[in-house]
Amino acid sequence: MITAVAIIQAGRLFVGKPNVDRHHDLIAQIVRDTGIRPVNGVQGFVDQTGRFYNRVEAGQHALACGQVAVGHSNIRHAFNSRIGLFSEDLW
Repeated sequence: MITAVAIIQAGRLFVGKPNVDRHHDLIAQIVRDTGIRPVNGVQGFVDQTGRFYNRVEAGQHALACGQVAVGHSNIRHAFNSRIGLFSEDLW
């Protein structure tokens, strides 16, 4: 299951608070902690084991786990696995 937002920046994995943070929250934390703005980072998610998935991979994983269903979302849009996962699709 997908448990948290994550960003890979310069080979380093940054992970947000599980089931709470959105990517903008994590970006603000990275800037506060490192002074680096992760504009070139890869946004994605981690699962309960800490494995990183980019947005499309995370969407496919969440779909397989039953966390999302095609055509349904909490807020943003109808979930589409080709677009990829957004935290709004989950929490």
